[in-house]
Amino acid sequence: MDCPWCDPRQALDLLHSIMQLLPSDARRQMAAIVEPLSERYERQTLPDPSAPADLPWWHRRILER
Repeated sequence: MDCPWCDPRQALDLLHSIMQLLPSDARRQMAAIVEPLSERYERQTLPDPSAPADLPWWHRRILER
């Protein structure tokens, strides 16, 4: 990956960090946009059995390129 923001894991880190700062109505609206993207990422990746369990779920996935 040439740019760090091209990594969906870093993008999800940022999006989830932003959502934590939003009021509940705005958080729900943003979640409605982010969740389909998260689901797509999950469908296109595989679980990483060696990943530490304390990482967010998207960091416990294997990204094939």
